[in-house]
Amino acid sequence: MVYNIIMIKNTDKLREFEDNLIKNTPVDFEENRAVFEMLKNQAIQMNRWVTNDLEGIESKIKLARALNGRK
Repeated sequence: MVYNIIMIKNTDKLREFEDNLIKNTPVDFEENRAVFEMLKNQAIQMNRWVTNDLEGIESKIKLARALNGRK
């Protein structure tokens, strides 16, 4: 098998492109929910889905806020 590998040399341009794409692409809640459900079902099949989702949620929220620079 032959792979064509392209090296990105101007990462600033790529980041600018990605930022603009995110900024200018509307959020599709239904599509995002469908993707989440598919990933959840796959995790369940792999026995990786935690059934008690709220266990330890407070500490997870604090960690997420700290990582994202929020209070």
